[in-house]
Amino acid sequence: MKLQTLAAVGVVVLAVLAGLGYLSFWWVLIPAFFAGSLSLSNGHHYAAVMEANRRGSVTLFPLLLTIYCGGYIFFAALVYWLTGLVG
Repeated sequence: MKLQTLAAVGVVVLAVLAGLGYLSFWWVLIPAFFAGSLSLSNGHHYAAVMEANRRGSVTLFPLLLTIYCGGYIFFAALVYWLTGLVG
């Protein structure tokens, strides 16, 4: 199993556990960062980040990392909210 998939599953599992009240939602940030960074380094934007770094532009990597991690955090927040409604 790929580490990226494992980290994404960890995001969902921790969001459910946080929604049930067993953990704090802050624990979701750790696997969300891993899933986002692995998605970026294994995805199609990796070449764009490397090319931007060669040109001297260092702003593309933090921007894309924020976007990738933000997507996982948004999904985790949705799962957290739905679990809170059900549980």
